[in-house]
Amino acid sequence: MLALSGGADSVYLLHLVAAARMQSSVDGDGPHPKVLAVHVDHMLRGEESCEDSAFCARMCARLSVPFARRRAELGSDSSNLEARARKLRYGLLAEEAIGAGCHVILTGHHEDDALETLLLRWMRGSSLPGLAGLKAVNILRPASETSKPMRVVRPLLNLRREEVRHLLREAGIEWREDSSNGSPAHTRNRVRNQLLPRIESTCGPAGVENLRAFASAVEGLEDELATRTANLNWNANGPTERQISRSSLDLAHTLQRRALWRLLSEGTGRPPSHTLLAILQEDLEKKVQARHTLPGGWHLDLGADTLVLTPPSALA
Repeated sequence: MLALSGGADSVYLLHLVAAARMQSSVDGDGPHPKVLAVHVDHMLRGEESCEDSAFCARMCARLSVPFARRRAELGSDSSNLEARARKLRYGLLAEEAIGAGCHVILTGHHEDDALETLLLRWMRGSSLPGLAGLKAVNILRPASETSKPMRVVRPLLNLRREEVRHLLREAGIEWREDSSNGSPAHTRNRVRNQLLPRIESTCGPAGVENLRAFASAVEGLEDELATRTANLNWNANGPTERQISRSSLDLAHTLQRRALWRLLSEGTGRPPSHTLLAILQEDLEKKVQARHTLPGGWHLDLGADTLVLTPPSALA
């Protein structure tokens, strides 16, 4: 399944998928994967949003690609709009994918998106796993335990924004420009339109290239740490609780922090704060036994031999 906004990146990806599908049919390679393009309309730009939807529908019809449209009801609350829109968008995409029997979502994110994400997470104080930015493949955990995890795949991460647009112009393919991308009201837009140009004007093109190199280095370090702690997982402790042995977390400080971040993120669905991680690491080092209340009403009990994670429902 492909997330189709109508912007240059998703339009380019749609044409790649359609071309590969057609070539597979010509070559007679047997059944090809199911393709479905899904457009999520956030209804934030009035008539322009409607025109985006219509544009996507027409393009899919020309390419003989099945198309679906979903509407995202964000309500009147304007706070944290970007994060809420993203969460709702991926939820709707996952629903549509499950209904269509798909377990992979393709998105048009490119290298510039990854750099912007790195800077945003850096400025907001993300831990190292989050600082690694966009990955080529990510796992989207389903809301229902009966549904399979969804793979989010980003095939265009090696391309720059202008490279994608150049390829579309060369092929005579149109796309839609989102007028809100120029608004300074959104943090990502300020990073894209103000911060990065200022860095380039101050340091020259090498300044932005050095940031890209830094992003690659962070991702490489995070991949290594993730690999070295991948063997650590929660074990069932009854119908609701999960546990892990305390001795398995006797690791070097950086590895221990990485392991705690992943375990708590996977266990509760929310990444732990810097402050919480520091407290937990101090308790582990001093062999303290204590109960910690986590975001969302979860509890983590540090026992003599185990760490036990308890969901809110089990405490009611």
